[in-house]
Amino acid sequence: AVRKGIDIKNSTFDMINPLLVFNNAVSLTGPATNSNIAYIGLDVDTSNYVYIYYNTIRAQASNNSSNSKTVSIGASATNVNIRNNNFENAGKGYVYYVASPGTQVSISNNNNYVVNGTRFAFWGANTANLGALRTANNLDLSSDTIINPFVSDSNLSLLYPTEIVRNAEPLDDVPMDILGNYRPVSPRPTMGAYEYIFTNVDAGITNILDPLTTISYVENDPLTVKVRVKNFGNYSIDTINLTAVLKYHKEDATPIQTYTEQYVGFITSLDTVEYTFNNTFTPPLNTNGAVFNVAGF
Repeated sequence: AVRKGIDIKNSTFDMINPLLVFNNAVSLTGPATNSNIAYIGLDVDTSNYVYIYYNTIRAQASNNSSNSKTVSIGASATNVNIRNNNFENAGKGYVYYVASPGTQVSISNNNNYVVNGTRFAFWGANTANLGALRTANNLDLSSDTIINPFVSDSNLSLLYPTEIVRNAEPLDDVPMDILGNYRPVSPRPTMGAYEYIFTNVDAGITNILDPLTTISYVENDPLTVKVRVKNFGNYSIDTINLTAVLKYHKEDATPIQTYTEQYVGFITSLDTVEYTFNNTFTPPLNTNGAVFNVAGF
């Protein structure tokens, strides 16, 4: 069975009056163990001049549904523009599928492509990663592959800012996001349906570099916390307070340990720096699977 989020077929438009598909948040999540179900988040065929802007689409038909596609462009589609989207396939299928490239996709750039399996994209043939996709289509030069910290499977806004924030290209056709928030022209907007809104300082943590989630740590051994900080604002900043919190589970209200430190240095607009906390954490017994939260303010 094939289930679809958005299905566009037999639609004729032109360059002056294209079909705009924008600010959609589509999450398709199925049973974890049924690999016979295939999901297509956005399917376009037998249509022309379809402009796909600022959408967030996530497909996970099951944990092992390799036939699913987040975005599928059929052989009879022409002049499709795909820009500033956040696409994810969490079920080991294709995140981006273009059946027979030629006149199908005319513009494809500033998109975020995320997969969790060995399949990445299909551009007339399998492409294993973003570099291979760029070689195949000579497009997507400003696209990226950044893991999404979604709020949940049904809420596809970001828990915290990542590198997709301030990484889209401003488009006059879409001045606001799905919630009615204005998209900044300068420095730049966010990829996907949701514009990330900063409350106090236009800076934040984009990555926790240490400790690594793939390594088991010994209780009471000191843990060093290292993060990557980005200035998402239009102007340079010279100080930012950083708070690292260790919890048993991310939902817990009471932390195990908390440290707040201040980074002092010059960070220009859209630049990043790495910061290592001077204080180290000493997690007690039975904290395997514990989580770190780090925030900047």
